[in-house]
Amino acid sequence: MGSSVTIDGLAYDESELLEALERLLGHPPHRASPAFGIAGIQAGAHEPLSLRWEDGHAFVTVDGESMLSVWACKAMVGGVVRQRLPGDAPPAQGPEPMINIFKGAGGLTLTDRRLIGSMDVGNSVFGELGPSDDRAVVFAIDLGDIVEITLHRRKGALGVKDSGVFLVLATGGTLLADFDSVVGDGRRALRGSKREAAETIAGAVFAVRAEGASPEELSLLNRAVHGEWESDGVDLVAKLRPLDDVSPEP
Repeated sequence: MGSSVTIDGLAYDESELLEALERLLGHPPHRASPAFGIAGIQAGAHEPLSLRWEDGHAFVTVDGESMLSVWACKAMVGGVVRQRLPGDAPPAQGPEPMINIFKGAGGLTLTDRRLIGSMDVGNSVFGELGPSDDRAVVFAIDLGDIVEITLHRRKGALGVKDSGVFLVLATGGTLLADFDSVVGDGRRALRGSKREAAETIAGAVFAVRAEGASPEELSLLNRAVHGEWESDGVDLVAKLRPLDDVSPEP
């Protein structure tokens, strides 16, 4: 057996855990939303998500996607569980339970199709990952699944400061990231802008969905790319799809 992972008192090795997650989610992790998995960094590729690595952790896709932006960041990503986890009581009526796929640090890559994560330090559904591990949790979010972007902000002594970007998916999955460093040419990490990251993602969603969008959806997308975000307290919110057009199914 490989390394052991414990969920609610039940131990799995990694291959067993992937099978267990498939049962819990009702579909393979690579078809979940966000799609996710565990990968050996030195292996150089993760075929289910069509990913490969360059320079250790900075990766590009293998199927012709265009890379738009790369960030080093701290992030938390969650997905919807459609069946009970081992040991859980039957769920009460209400929102379906979430599974915390990952919380920690790594990299995010925005392409013209997806937002992709390669997170290698932190806590994950596959167990704890550290700097000495040759493993990373990988996940991918189809841009067409993003229905809302929130720029979280907080008040301080020097005024209002951006604190993070929160994405909501049509299937109920979420991503919260700080986008603290943007990786430029030569893989140099430069100080990142959370607002710029949020606007860049909104623009990429617009490019994917504008053609064929309904008039109501196109209006929302246009407002987002032109900076007409709604205020929610100090936060700013871009709604990218009409509420009655958001499906809970993966």
